[in-house]
Amino acid sequence: MHNTGTNAGLGLSVQVGRPDINGTVNAFSYAGVKVSDWSIDLSEGAIGKLALTLDGISQTTATSYSAPSFIQSNPLHFAQGALKVGGTAAVTSGVTAITGGVATSGSTYAAAVTQIQIKSTNPVNTNRHTLGSLLKKEQLPNAMRVISGTVDLEFANLTDYYAYQAAATEGSFALELTLTGAQIASSGSNASLDIVIPACYADDVPINVDGPDTLHQKVSFTALSDGSTTPIQFTYVSADSAA
Repeated sequence: MHNTGTNAGLGLSVQVGRPDINGTVNAFSYAGVKVSDWSIDLSEGAIGKLALTLDGISQTTATSYSAPSFIQSNPLHFAQGALKVGGTAAVTSGVTAITGGVATSGSTYAAAVTQIQIKSTNPVNTNRHTLGSLLKKEQLPNAMRVISGTVDLEFANLTDYYAYQAAATEGSFALELTLTGAQIASSGSNASLDIVIPACYADDVPINVDGPDTLHQKVSFTALSDGSTTPIQFTYVSADSAA
């Protein structure tokens, strides 16, 4: 499980293998790497995708190449997803969960979702070059983190429209995206990703009429802190012990 926090004092070591025209894989190693923005995209008929923008403080080709070792994976895809909108976010033993079912709290599984994207920018100063050094200093945060996203769903009825419209004019809504994959070997646990955003604020809820095709409602939202829960929480289960 992972919650947001400061990335000051933290960094990654990343290596890229780049083959030359002779077939030799050349190792490019980077230190002090930070993620300046990321996005998770899930669209109809596709495997879920994570995109990262990385920034490092140094590069070397002197480190030996470490070939990747792939484990048996259970890729998470669109058909394994479920999206819950509404309900109440609560923290128990440090874990944020959305409580309340369809019948008891007004929470609904958003019908006919065709695409969803969740993204974040983690602004850092990437130009801390100082006199007397070829390397730059650690990239420190220099602006507020922004967590946002879009949900594209078919315009089935006014129920979903009213739910998002109310959030745009009256307050926030909780959102939970869950992907549940196959069982991991004989562990009894399934590969999964669960993303909880307790306080989303709808920025726009347009339903555009562009022709005779099925109408879609594309909801864009921004996540803010509600002061009592984390702005976003990830729970990831995989066969990779280093994940």
